[in-house]
Amino acid sequence: MKRITRINRPGASAVEFALVAPLIFLFILGLLEWARFEMVRQVSSSAAFNAVREGTLPGASTIDMETRATEILEVYFVKDATATATLTEDTATIHVQIPMSSNCFVIGKFFSDMTVEKTFTLAR
Repeated sequence: MKRITRINRPGASAVEFALVAPLIFLFILGLLEWARFEMVRQVSSSAAFNAVREGTLPGASTIDMETRATEILEVYFVKDATATATLTEDTATIHVQIPMSSNCFVIGKFFSDMTVEKTFTLAR
């Protein structure tokens, strides 16, 4: 019986790595980008909700609401966000707007006008 010997191919694993590595790195960077986008969405929702809750308290003002939203967004390093609050006798409303161009690595480069917006209204 003939014995099968292993063929010596010293550069095969380096070539295989060179072919597969860019795909793996692209996949990992895509996951990081998606995670950042989802984090910004969740933080915008949390900031808007907590700010509108602040507006339902007795004696609250629109400045209090906007400050609360901005404080929460700053904790998570969200840049260039705007919070606009409106108070009436019956409701408290806040609108949080975050441009993705300054908060994501790749999405902002290709979709410069993409924004995440959240609006919450609660009864006072």
